[in-house]
Amino acid sequence: MGREFALNEPVDVLVIGTGAGGGNAIRELCLNGASVVALEAGQRYSPERDFVNDEMTMFGKLSWTDPILSAGDNPYAMPTWTCKTVGGSTAHWTGNALRPSAYELKARSTYGAIAGTSLVDWPVTLEEMEPWYEKAERYMGVTGRAQPSQTPSANYLA
Repeated sequence: MGREFALNEPVDVLVIGTGAGGGNAIRELCLNGASVVALEAGQRYSPERDFVNDEMTMFGKLSWTDPILSAGDNPYAMPTWTCKTVGGSTAHWTGNALRPSAYELKARSTYGAIAGTSLVDWPVTLEEMEPWYEKAERYMGVTGRAQPSQTPSANYLA
């Protein structure tokens, strides 16, 4: 578990956000001896005590609903899947982090040029990424190869 730092105490690294990216960075830094301070805008919830099986209740608890600046065509800028809580938006994942399909990493090859976009293929294959997905799935405790996957939704099926 963490410890408190004095406001004037030097640290090695400051990480902003404790979601999938920040959380894994914090873990690796700490395991390698760095002193790390993490800043998180939201509070820490206990799944056993604070989570309920009610989507609207949890949306109100977890979602970042503060006013934000918007650009583009969306004047409302409602960040539907952005959480303001320890763990960040991984709290919305319900323990399920789907991997992309191989064709999704080759979008340019799959779909061809699309006017008005800079669509490119990833410079790596899914097979090259698998060890990193497995490591992340183990650390985050989500489904994947390290744990049984949930049945994909219709949106995920190829």
